[in-house]
Amino acid sequence: MTPSVNFDRLQDYVQSSDWNERDTLVKTHFPYSPSCSYLDRDDVRVLVSFRNIPDSVISWFHHQARLGQVAASAKDAWLGEQGRACAKSVSTYRRSWRASGLALMLPYEKLVDDPETGIASILKFLGKDQTAFSLAEIARQTQVRLKPGEAPRDGNHVRTAGRSVATEEIPQALLREFLDMEADMETGLGASVPC
Repeated sequence: MTPSVNFDRLQDYVQSSDWNERDTLVKTHFPYSPSCSYLDRDDVRVLVSFRNIPDSVISWFHHQARLGQVAASAKDAWLGEQGRACAKSVSTYRRSWRASGLALMLPYEKLVDDPETGIASILKFLGKDQTAFSLAEIARQTQVRLKPGEAPRDGNHVRTAGRSVATEEIPQALLREFLDMEADMETGLGASVPC
C-alpha cells in the first residue's frame, strides 16, 4: 500500500479495520494540516524522522539526478531555484508536524550519532517493551556505516551513512542560507526562504 500517493487512501485505511490486528508502518511525506485530524487517535502514532535542511536539499538533488530530472552540470542552478523550494517545503513539513503535537520529532543525525537512545525513544513513543539487548541489536541491524575516510557508495542511492555532504556540495552563500533556516527551525522561528 502506498497511501502517500493518494492522501485520501491513508484516511480510508486508518478508518478501516484492515490494520488493527497488527502493527502497521506507513511511510508518507505530507505535512500536517487540519485534514489530518483523523490521525489523532489512541491507536495511531506518528513519527517524523528528518534530516537537516542542507542535507535534505542535497539528497533531493541526488534523487532527481538519479531519475534523470537534472544534470550534474546544472547543480548550482538547481540548488538556487528548486533547492530553495525544497528547503521551504522541508521547513513547512517539519513546522506543521511539530505544531500538531501528534508526532515524535526525531532528527536523523541524532539517530546516527546515538542510535540506541533514538531507538529507545521510538519504542517508548510506540509503547513497546525495550531491553538493552533489543536496542543494541536493532541498532546493529539498521546502521549503514562507512569506514573512516571511505567515500559514499554509489548504487541505487548515494549512501552517506549519516555523513553530511552538503558542506562539500552546496555553494557557501546558499549553504549559509540553508543553515540559517535550520537554526530558525531549532529556535522555533521557522523563517521562510527568500525566493
